Amino acid sequence: MNAPDYTAAPRSFHEILAILARTSTGREVLSRIYPDLTSGKVTIEAYPEELLTLLRAHRPEGEPVGATFTTDGLKGKIYLDLTSPLGVLAPFLIHEMVHSLDAALWYCANRSVTRAQIRSVKLQSEESAFQIQNRFVSELKTQCQEFSGYIELVRSSIRTLQDLSSEEVRALYSDAA
Repeated sequence: MNAPDYTAAPRSFHEILAILARTSTGREVLSRIYPDLTSGKVTIEAYPEELLTLLRAHRPEGEPVGATFTTDGLKGKIYLDLTSPLGVLAPFLIHEMVHSLDAALWYCANRSVTRAQIRSVKLQSEESAFQIQNRFVSELKTQCQEFSGYIELVRSSIRTLQDLSSEEVRALYSDAA
């Protein structure tokens, strides 16, 4: 199998999933999310163009939008910027899949909870998602020299691809939570 071009946008959604499936962490997350995807509880789709345009306007030049997870407590959606490089989307997608598996996020979305509770849940969810994302990146770097080279080039310029400690995650998201 030829190595994917991690610098280019994915040719298909399946190309991203194939990269996730290359690692044990990716396979674990995929097996956990599979029932939610097949039942329609969680969907994965491209950002609507108007939303993508708004998000790009609030990001530094060249920084990819990547992915995000939203839920109303009943259904969830992972949005992807399919123009982002494959090497960025794979870690971002696994990160958002972890959020989609977080029961506390679903609970907060359709319950009456305080802002402090929501903030706490979001910060804990970010810590967990970053831990799994970092594990995935580490495994893929070990398996794939092309990915290793690519991720080392872009990691310093994309904060959310860095190997962040729990304290750094909390600092990064404390204002946004």
